[in-house]
Amino acid sequence: MQQVSDARWKTETDRLKKLKFDQAVLRAFRTALKQDEALQSDTRRLAKEAKTVGKGAKAKQAFKRKRDALVGRLRKELALRSAEAMASNGLVIVDEFQRFASLFDFANAEHDFAVRLAERLLTQDIPERRVLLLSATPYRLPGGFIAPDEKPYADLVALVRFLADAQVAAALSEALDRYARAIRAHPPEPGTVMAARDDARAILGKIMCRTERTRAVANAMVSEEARSVSPSASDLSGAMAARRIARRLQTRDPVEYWKSAPFFLDFMRDYQFRDAAINVATKKDRHFVSQQARTGQLLLDRQALKRLDLIESPSPRLRHLVKDAMPPGVERLLWIPPSLPYLKPGGQFAEAAPDLKRLVFTEWRLAPDAIAALTSYEIEGRLAAGLRASRITRNRRAEHGLGQRHKRFGELGNMLRLGRANQAAGDPTLAMVPLALLLSGPCMAKWGDPLPAAVAAGAPIDRQDVLKLAEARIRTALKSLPSGGQAGRVDDRWYWAAPLLLEGDAANRDWRRMDDPFLASKEAIQVDLERVKGAIYAILAHPDRLGRRPRNLVQVLAKLAVAGPGNCAYRGLSRTPFAQVPTSQLRRGAFHIARGFQSLFNQSEAAAAIQLEHPGRRRVFWDQALDYCIDGNLQSLLDEHLHFEADGLAMFDGTDAKKLEMAAIAVHAALTLRRASIDVSGLERRRNPTTDAPVDAVRLRCRHGARFAEVKEADGTVSRLDAVRAAFNSPFRPFVLASTAVGQEGLDFHPWCHAVVHWNLPRTPVELEQREGRVHRYKGHAVRLNVAGAIKLSGLAEGGASPVSDPWRTLFEIAATLDEDNELSPCWLFEKGPSPTRVRRIIPFLNFSREEEGWPRLRARLGTYRLAMGLPRADDLLDALERNGVTADQAAAWQIDLRPPSLP
Repeated sequence: MQQVSDARWKTETDRLKKLKFDQAVLRAFRTALKQDEALQSDTRRLAKEAKTVGKGAKAKQAFKRKRDALVGRLRKELALRSAEAMASNGLVIVDEFQRFASLFDFANAEHDFAVRLAERLLTQDIPERRVLLLSATPYRLPGGFIAPDEKPYADLVALVRFLADAQVAAALSEALDRYARAIRAHPPEPGTVMAARDDARAILGKIMCRTERTRAVANAMVSEEARSVSPSASDLSGAMAARRIARRLQTRDPVEYWKSAPFFLDFMRDYQFRDAAINVATKKDRHFVSQQARTGQLLLDRQALKRLDLIESPSPRLRHLVKDAMPPGVERLLWIPPSLPYLKPGGQFAEAAPDLKRLVFTEWRLAPDAIAALTSYEIEGRLAAGLRASRITRNRRAEHGLGQRHKRFGELGNMLRLGRANQAAGDPTLAMVPLALLLSGPCMAKWGDPLPAAVAAGAPIDRQDVLKLAEARIRTALKSLPSGGQAGRVDDRWYWAAPLLLEGDAANRDWRRMDDPFLASKEAIQVDLERVKGAIYAILAHPDRLGRRPRNLVQVLAKLAVAGPGNCAYRGLSRTPFAQVPTSQLRRGAFHIARGFQSLFNQSEAAAAIQLEHPGRRRVFWDQALDYCIDGNLQSLLDEHLHFEADGLAMFDGTDAKKLEMAAIAVHAALTLRRASIDVSGLERRRNPTTDAPVDAVRLRCRHGARFAEVKEADGTVSRLDAVRAAFNSPFRPFVLASTAVGQEGLDFHPWCHAVVHWNLPRTPVELEQREGRVHRYKGHAVRLNVAGAIKLSGLAEGGASPVSDPWRTLFEIAATLDEDNELSPCWLFEKGPSPTRVRRIIPFLNFSREEEGWPRLRARLGTYRLAMGLPRADDLLDALERNGVTADQAAAWQIDLRPPSLP
């Protein structure tokens, strides 16, 4: 039964022979196989049977089942020996361990292979092995009815049984029972409560510790914005229409759908309500449903969408989100303003707020689709309106009617093409001017670095000052290059040839000799890179063939040195801890990041934003993009983002070159996130036989907003959660991320976001803190804004920071000296400065709704719920605490404090 060709088999086995395997694992695996006579016998028998397998399908299938079963047994044996080898010494860390609580019950090891594997890995029989279990919120509050004999804290007791022994676990169970009875008493007797608390703490303190942000500072660096949003009469007519449809079709009450998403019939996936509305039995019912959906604004107006008209949302929550997170001008921002700008921000960046990203949590699956699609459509509509007002697109108007505006807008962009396929065969250097934005090198990077001048000035400097410095250096350096022709047309190849030639023959030779100088292997589309390679080789081989220099060559090269994506990326990478690599590797990583910016600037939204920020009918787009990068402090942005990426790679066991490559790939991936889309088709039942898409559907592009869900897109692709999260965790779009509970636990969204919108009120205080914990983390955006605001560029100068090293490393070193009494400062909590930024808790609830009534009670429980963590009947216990009038101060005093002791 041959699965691969003989040649492929030999290739793969030869490759495996070259790999270096852990010899301790191999020896243990071989020993285990020798001792298992049954496994040896089955292997030999199956090997003989493989030579005589019949050609029939049944025979092949039967053999395949036997083979898979044998391979499974071998894999299990190898996994056990690998776990034993891993546990032989050192430290084993299990993060978010509460997700694997069942694995700690070793009594089931004989019946559950996963438990058996965990037992081998975490066994106490190996004295040199240490185990560290990590979790931010290990035990949630249970809800609903709990039987008298049921103990929701059973997982906690089982965990103690694993960490200590059965006797200690039984003692803890008894102490927790006494503690629960004491604080439930009416009224609670403080002495009894604290005695039981001390007994439980004495047991847990030896094996467990927990640090609370709320104990470090009074407000835990969180600001609360609970806002009542009022539905209009038109909004309420939608709820009425939805109920009429439900009564007519005898389906469930849709008011919660109406509260969660505007135009909700268009965003339902696999909802019975939508299925019932589409598959109505009679023509009369169909007419009724259509009329109610139209008058109640339960469906989007597809003709208005095609015209790209701005649409007023019939949802007070979405209107609030747009007003708060998408102020006028945000449509022109392609990234979040950096926390520590080196240059005075220009254009829209001068007016932009730092908190433009929103993490939205909702309970309903349809809400993320609606939020992502409608926020993105709002941005497109504003940009399109701006283009029409500026007449930038007037030369295209004659081609299409008003109904084609949405389609036409999606066709904008692709203005930074590298070469043209039909010309490259004759001369690969033609139409390559945008290549100037991608190139980098140590000389250009040094001449245009704005950081030293900004540190020397102690404040953001004017763009003209740093450009003049760069021009003076470049003007001198250009004297060493061929002068070019003195007659004929201006040769615009100088714009990208000069940056190459200025780096010198040796540096260019080292870069070109790399196996993959462009990191092309990490790109999905590589066609134009072959043209780039040919163009670079041609210019370096014959620089004397360049024609007359452009008059503004020095000025353009200065802008490229200061704000070209390639040079900014080169400097950003060179400031990371793993930059001690050859310059050729820095250039390769910088080129890959710059390719990401090329992809970003080629998007329709980016093309519109850049042209609106720097209008001019005779201006070339690549020059407009350069001015945009200067306005947006691209260097400051990449320094900050790459500092964060470098922190994430610090624990990675790899070479500096590998870490550098991984950082470049991460930034490139964030810049090139594939755009999601959502089809809006109304109640249309007809489908295109070729594409299976609804007839007359409008495909809404989702770039400014995104949904955090792994779903099949309208074009058949699948959105990957890790890719969407990585893009949101960058300073680039999406700016709004809407998620259900899937993003609520164990994930980080804090690098560039510090505002959480509770679209639906969480059920418990634990869920509330879990949601906000996604953006309240190590070196989060709010923390960095506060560190930069307190120390500023002037603090860097006074601290003697190197003008070319990582400024953020120095900032955090200085910040650590400003708040020495707080053990979570400065990386987790830092509120120094005149007006510190805080994590924003945004709760937009509807007037007269259950959320309006429930929020005060939920908020009150924030002060007491920790008393009930891990205890039986926690919901009832919280009710008892409320009835007994236990205050937040009493709750803080009675809480089982598991903070680690302070260092001497």
